[in-house]
This record gives sequence, C-alpha cells and structure tokens, in this order.
Amino acid sequence: QWLRGHGLAGNDQSKSLLWVTDGDWDLRGMLPRQCALSEIEVPSLLHRWADLRVLFSEATKEGKDMSLTKMCQRLRIQFVGKAHSGISDARNIARVMLALMHDYGVVMRATGNVKELDKADPALDASPNKTFAVTDGM
Repeated sequence: QWLRGHGLAGNDQSKSLLWVTDGDWDLRGMLPRQCALSEIEVPSLLHRWADLRVLFSEATKEGKDMSLTKMCQRLRIQFVGKAHSGISDARNIARVMLALMHDYGVVMRATGNVKELDKADPALDASPNKTFAVTDGM
C-alpha cells in the first residue's frame, strides 16, 4: 500500500524501483523461504535487487566480503548510527551507493534476482544483511 501510495507500485512502476542490499541473503534466501512457508508468491517488486557489495567490489576492485562499516571507511564516509540497526544500515547503504555513483560513476543495476530456492545452498544459512529501496527519483 505504501509503495502504491507513492506511485512505486502498479502498472509498470516496478521497473523504476530497485532494492539495494548489503549482501543478497535476505532477498535471495530468506524471502523465498518465508513466502513458501506462508504459501504466497514472492512479490514481483522483490524479484530483483542490487547487491551493494557486488557494485562496491566492481568499482573499487576490493573483495565482496567487505562490511558496510569498512565500505564507509574505504570511501571516507563517516558511518552514521549503530551497525546492524535497520535504519542506520539503510541510511549508510544509501550513502555508500550515492558515493559509488558520484565518485566512481557506478550505474545502479540489478545484480541479483529471485530463483528457485536451493535448499542445498550453504550461503542461505549466512547472517542476514539489511535492505532498503532506491527509486529513480533519488
């Protein structure tokens, strides 16, 4: 409802919305499992996302295992708030993404998408990472 109220859902608006995550565990692993348990489809707005770690790694040539705090340090951005706090992580993800776009010319693009849940995938048992949405209007 919130997305529809802000013109981000319905019709073809989902193409102007891209979720940005710090890792893709939540949307690749946890969301499909929860939807399966709840016997609902994964919402189409959550079928694709940009993994900040992938974009950061490609831009800086650093490893994908860098934490959000370390990404901020590497980009000389002060980490604001408390690590692993949803709102703080969302704000810092946005700040890192904007720095990558401004300083490195990164074009935001989908790096992951929902696929069939592979119960044998050990990455699904990793710690969850935080997620937030960015629209074309940012």
